[in-house]
Amino acid sequence: MSFGTRQRKLSLPSGGARSQVDDGFARERRQMTEGRMRGVHFEKNEWQYYWKMEFSMRRNILTVLKLYIGILLTVFLLASGNPYDMGIPKTVTATGIDEAGTVDVENSNAIDSYTTEAGVSDGDFDYDGPIDMFTGSPISSDGGQDTTQRVNISDGSVYDRATGYYIYSVDNGSVSVSVADGMIVAGDVTVALSENANVRLYKDGEPLDDFPGLINAPGSYAIISGDTGNDGQIMGFRVVSNITGSVNQYNLPAGFSVRSVTINGNDAAYDYGVVDMTQEGVYNINYICSDNGITYTLNVTIDHTPPQVTFEGLDENNRAKGPVTITGLQEGDTVSVISGNEVKKLNLKSQITESGDYRVVVSDAAGNYIERQFKILVYLNLQAWMLFGFILILIVGMAIALTFTRKNLRVR
Repeated sequence: MSFGTRQRKLSLPSGGARSQVDDGFARERRQMTEGRMRGVHFEKNEWQYYWKMEFSMRRNILTVLKLYIGILLTVFLLASGNPYDMGIPKTVTATGIDEAGTVDVENSNAIDSYTTEAGVSDGDFDYDGPIDMFTGSPISSDGGQDTTQRVNISDGSVYDRATGYYIYSVDNGSVSVSVADGMIVAGDVTVALSENANVRLYKDGEPLDDFPGLINAPGSYAIISGDTGNDGQIMGFRVVSNITGSVNQYNLPAGFSVRSVTINGNDAAYDYGVVDMTQEGVYNINYICSDNGITYTLNVTIDHTPPQVTFEGLDENNRAKGPVTITGLQEGDTVSVISGNEVKKLNLKSQITESGDYRVVVSDAAGNYIERQFKILVYLNLQAWMLFGFILILIVGMAIALTFTRKNLRVR
């Protein structure tokens, strides 16, 4: 029995079967090609998506920036008081007034020309006075716009906006003062006189020999017309130190009103024309002149406590049989010692040692003071006792010398 090798032949289909195989291969190639194309399309679409997203983000950022800039510009225009001039200063000139009381206004900067009612201008003009915070218009005493350089004040003076002075008419001239009649200041006051003004300056009721242009020494001042005395007072003001006890109440000048008051940083009650200052502390008083719209501030420390000193050596009748010592003096205190018509001084121990009648005034930096009058009787102090001892020794020595001299004469 023989075994033969069995061979298997691979035969390809023919006819319709072969065509089906070719279609299958073609379909697989198309699927592979479409798959690659879909990948390409996916990558292309993904790139386009991210590009569109970035473009959209940039466009949104630009939109937000434009909106922000528009808001800032709107706020700036509203704050400038006139949203139509874009913040450009202009100068206007009145060209005439017709029968209806209308003022023709011409703009020198050729930005705008318009017509407005007499006394009220809707355009811009050169002005450095107070501005209404709601309308952006200048404030005047009658509640309307005030474009004048000088304003009439309730005390009879005229306020000059260019110099900041209150001008008072006097004999043959005028007096210009940096404060109004009745004001209290803790600083400098400047005064300017016209060439032929006949006035005198008084301080604390006493006339001064000269009329300084700058006044800053504490005291009550009055400007008097000619030689008429206090009856001819034109205006007056008061200068105080930064720390003072001389003010108990501030009565504001005519036409002025209080806006706010704080004591030690806390709001305090007040009347519109009066501020009570009896309480000690640091005051900040803000007030305004209703006529010209100018605001002022008084910053001052109120101290009403007198010096806490003691006069040692006095009895209940204010008499002393020895030295009088002043204790409790603080830095800044001053002591005035007067005996008769003479001015005395304390010794290094703050003592008064000589006999006599005395009047002593102790003042502090705020102007508060305490006064004491007393009498030191004649007494023997250390120097007197030393002098008395020296005289006694001298007398005793002379007596001994005379005794020995007599004995010698008898012996002879």
